[in-house]
Amino acid sequence: MLFQSRLPKLAIPNTDVFHYLFHQGRRSYSRERILYRVDGSDETLTLAQLEERSEKLAKVLIASYSIKPGDVITILATDSINFPIAFFAILAAGATVSLIPIQKDLGYLDVAGRLVQSGSRLIFTDQALLSIAETALAIIGVIPVITLEEVDSRFPRYPHLDVLLKQEVGAPRFHLNSVSDSRKHIAFINSTSGSTGKMKSVLTSHAHFIAVMDATRATVPENTNPEEDVWTSTISLGYYICGKLFMGLNILLGIPVVLLKKPLDHTSLDVITQHKITFLFITPTLAAQIAKADTTNQDFSSIKWLLSAGAPMHEKLRCSVSQQLNGKHLTLEWGTTETMLLAIQVDEQTCVPGSSGTLTNGIEAKVIDTETGEELGPGEEGEILVRNSLCPFVGYKDNDEANKDFDSEGFFHTGDVGYLDSTCNVFIKDRLKELLRVGEGYGSRISTSDLESALFDHPAVASAVVVGIRDESTQIYHPTAFVILQPGYDASSETAKEIERHTTRELTGLKQLSGGIYFVIKYPTVGFKINRGKLKSLIHIEEGQVKTSMTHTRLLEVTALRDTEGAPLEFHQLWELVHSLHVSHIVSEQLPGVEGKDGDSYIGAKYKRASLYRNDIAPPAMRPPLSTTRIITGDPSNPGQPDAETILGYELCYCIAVSTLQQYPRRDVDEVVEPINGRTLYNMPWDRKSWSRRIPAQEIQYPDPLALESVCQTLHSLPPLIEAGEIERARNLVIEAASGKAFLIQGGDCSERFDDVKSDIIRQKVMLLREQSTRLSKGLGLPVVQFGRIAGQYAKPRSSPFESLPDGTLIHAFRGENVNGFSLHQRLPDPQRLLFGYFYAAAALNSIGHLEKEERRKSTISSFPFFTAHEALHLPYESALTHEDYNHSAAFVWVGERTRQLEGAHIEYLRGLRNPIGVKIGPTTQPEELVAVLNRLSLNKWDSKRIAIITRLGSKNVVDALPRLAQAVRDSGLSPVWVCDPCHGNTVVVGGAVKTRVLKDIIDEATLSYTVLRETGCFLGGLHLEQTGEAVSECVDRYPAPGDEGLLMENYNSLCDPRLSGEQALRVIDSFLAFVEALEDKNVVAKTS
Repeated sequence: MLFQSRLPKLAIPNTDVFHYLFHQGRRSYSRERILYRVDGSDETLTLAQLEERSEKLAKVLIASYSIKPGDVITILATDSINFPIAFFAILAAGATVSLIPIQKDLGYLDVAGRLVQSGSRLIFTDQALLSIAETALAIIGVIPVITLEEVDSRFPRYPHLDVLLKQEVGAPRFHLNSVSDSRKHIAFINSTSGSTGKMKSVLTSHAHFIAVMDATRATVPENTNPEEDVWTSTISLGYYICGKLFMGLNILLGIPVVLLKKPLDHTSLDVITQHKITFLFITPTLAAQIAKADTTNQDFSSIKWLLSAGAPMHEKLRCSVSQQLNGKHLTLEWGTTETMLLAIQVDEQTCVPGSSGTLTNGIEAKVIDTETGEELGPGEEGEILVRNSLCPFVGYKDNDEANKDFDSEGFFHTGDVGYLDSTCNVFIKDRLKELLRVGEGYGSRISTSDLESALFDHPAVASAVVVGIRDESTQIYHPTAFVILQPGYDASSETAKEIERHTTRELTGLKQLSGGIYFVIKYPTVGFKINRGKLKSLIHIEEGQVKTSMTHTRLLEVTALRDTEGAPLEFHQLWELVHSLHVSHIVSEQLPGVEGKDGDSYIGAKYKRASLYRNDIAPPAMRPPLSTTRIITGDPSNPGQPDAETILGYELCYCIAVSTLQQYPRRDVDEVVEPINGRTLYNMPWDRKSWSRRIPAQEIQYPDPLALESVCQTLHSLPPLIEAGEIERARNLVIEAASGKAFLIQGGDCSERFDDVKSDIIRQKVMLLREQSTRLSKGLGLPVVQFGRIAGQYAKPRSSPFESLPDGTLIHAFRGENVNGFSLHQRLPDPQRLLFGYFYAAAALNSIGHLEKEERRKSTISSFPFFTAHEALHLPYESALTHEDYNHSAAFVWVGERTRQLEGAHIEYLRGLRNPIGVKIGPTTQPEELVAVLNRLSLNKWDSKRIAIITRLGSKNVVDALPRLAQAVRDSGLSPVWVCDPCHGNTVVVGGAVKTRVLKDIIDEATLSYTVLRETGCFLGGLHLEQTGEAVSECVDRYPAPGDEGLLMENYNSLCDPRLSGEQALRVIDSFLAFVEALEDKNVVAKTS
């Protein structure tokens, strides 16, 4: 059955939005009428000022930025007096508006995605969001930036709106003159995700936007008086519904809007009283706050109109909001991002209880059975499909799959479930994706809104959201509640049980919260809608392990990053501690009194037996903010213990809920490895991707994560570069070095070039290492193991992910040729380069193999084994080349000084490998920190012998730093091999730009390290040098003087840090050996005298 709107059809506009609002469509009122004022300031904007400034800015966009009709311009800004000017200037230029709404957790990746999706050619922003905008542009490529205000000197001098408005430029006026043009020309690109979080770009024509504004104008209350009324935008102007209401409808009527510096919430309701606000747009989340807010001292008598949209709202909440706000009826409108307004309550008198209103002008609808697709009649519930008979919906931008939601007759599948009555009133029951199939067999569908209504009726509940968590084994959905409590109520098991008893009394049959109740402090959102998908990701159910009892519901608060001594913890340390609890418990010196039984992990500082169950918690996207932390929990088996007690830290500002719906089995005794330093280390489950649960340092932000994943899958399917047998051989030789029976020499480029994979260059590098090995073996009387920084050293850590060009433009820092190119135009990270890196590494290995065959044929083969090594920096690449517990990209890998955080992603990845591993440490490394890293990487004391501690201290720091580090490692009983990197800590800058190293400093660090280690009862087992076989001029014999940078640049070819030339590298070895020989001779003389 076809349902058609009973409201009169509107005239189809034959113009564009700008001219319709300012000329053709608006009612007659003074051009000096103030349309905008800013709360807390004297800033105002009249109709005349708005039109004149918008048209002037439009001319600048056309003349100075070459903006053409159809170009997309984005606004990313907080609400300000200049926001509407930018908004209307884009429309006046004939361009398309793309708005990014401001939300608390908005990040640069979100912005980058929106900019790419819309194809924006320019962006308006402000100081508050400029850093996010700059970072986003650094990822996707730079486009022009205009700021809505003058920004401080910390930022590049972007042109700002007030300056541009002073320019006198001429440009043709944009104007649509036909209905056809108005229907085709795109005024807005809007992003939508429904409640799934997956973004799509919706196209809205000028005609469609105007029709929606006119339909909304027809429903404005009769007592609206533009001469007296005042409206306010309760949420960011970046939401398109605010564009309709507060940069559209208000201009048609001539009603001023108060702009707020932050979204309205229950703490700022006095704004209504102060400005005598007559109209409020109320989102579902704001409605929940208002419904139970203390409004004793507020005067809401000015309110005439309340409007809500965005999600179904149950009748109890709707009534509560009305009672709080002067008893005014809360009008509901129904629409989607794709279609905008579809139905609205025309007036309070004709409103049908429970209805979202009647179909608006020109809207047609039909209802279909969700199972069979059969069309249904009045009062029959199914999915509602709609189309606009006046202005056809345009659809999605560049998304054929999403456009399938529009059928061949132009009807759009809204995804909303409900029905229409015989007079075309719309009743929305739920979202199709939020209907839960419960019960055995085929099951039955139930509405989440019924459960939410029952929960809301309990006095302890401030807000409730119900989602379905699917048991993967049974495919049954379990209704699960996420509840925000009223102040004064404890997030305890007793509160949970009481709420459950209440809902059980109100609901019967299949409408039960079989998935449990979870207490939270905030909901994740997409736009102003609750992101139910993220809520679902908090819980995981397998093999039917779901309990209906709320006895074990728990609240986990992660807010105060402090240890039991009150000292701040690094964010990654605390997060990883909490994140690991759902798998197993790692004992920490800062958390004494840990013991376990029957699958529980016990953690204690104040209460040694406070139970903290190991359950899944929030994914990385919901990580807590950087502040301070405590964990609140209780032990249901011990009624005498307080149910909630502080275990770590002090403050409360954020929480994530966990529950014991799923308990992990107790670990078997044989999974516990040898105690180290008196504490038991539980062997947590590891796989090649377990690092991804951690927070990676030096993370590469790729513009297309799916492309990265595709490349990594391809890499994982390719043959190994290094066989497992070769890795085992290298491992055994490093253990020999740790036992004093061999010496290691590691050498090669700081950062390899793809272009250097040439036979002659590779030969020079290998032959240099061979000559160094020969001299070391002769001088030390030990076999030497060669590790070339070759065939994989294609990624580099950097102190900052971005660098600034002379004109202030931010670009990606060069991160090695596996990531991006050194040239400025190649700086965007490209995952395809990882494939190039693999094949160049394979080519380099092939060249080394040919060299060895040639030497064998000539009987000149070196007796010293040769292996490849590189820094395991790029974890997606390294893990893609990992099979079982071998990294097949190199025989030896190391973790850098910047990435060796104990609870970081790199240490998590490396701890599961059998490869020999290096750990680089600098002068600020603390002894206990180093021992903890060694413990994490070692299965036991013997296993620690495959680990090389690579010191990079700087010659001036060796005497102070190395003794305490060596003593701590020796006292721990661990036996790694000590390797000195005398290059990295001795870098100096000449002329403010050119990096170099002085040979004396390099030699001094090597010899001092040998001496200090010897004095502490340890010994130096290797050297690690950045070098090349080529005759470069990157390192110097003496300290450089002003002007020497010219000499350095004569043959300076390094992509990153300076390298020793072949001749210099041999001099370092010779000087080191001469020192060792003299020291040993001196000691022999001392012993015999």
